[in-house]
Amino acid sequence: MLIVWQGWGFMAIVIPLLCSMPFLYLLPQYPKIAAIGWIIGGIILALWGVYLHKPENNNIILYDEFGQGYKFKKHTDTLFWISMEYWGGIWAVFSVFYLLA
Repeated sequence: MLIVWQGWGFMAIVIPLLCSMPFLYLLPQYPKIAAIGWIIGGIILALWGVYLHKPENNNIILYDEFGQGYKFKKHTDTLFWISMEYWGGIWAVFSVFYLLA
């Protein structure tokens, strides 16, 4: 499977999995406890994605020789063309379905 990401997008997989490791280590007899780590990781991803994409953190203004300013985006943090802050919600929904199954 090909994993496609831009910027910090690969962290959309790493952070929720790392957040679930302590729960699995402490209570290995309950594998569904990993969903709590996924929810925590999703919250972290959503907050980090919103921070990275705030206009004051994300825009670069370059001026040409005539004084005309051009705005460029500095961060495009995506995984499979989905922005990082949306991955937080995807992980939360996935973990709720996993807990209910």
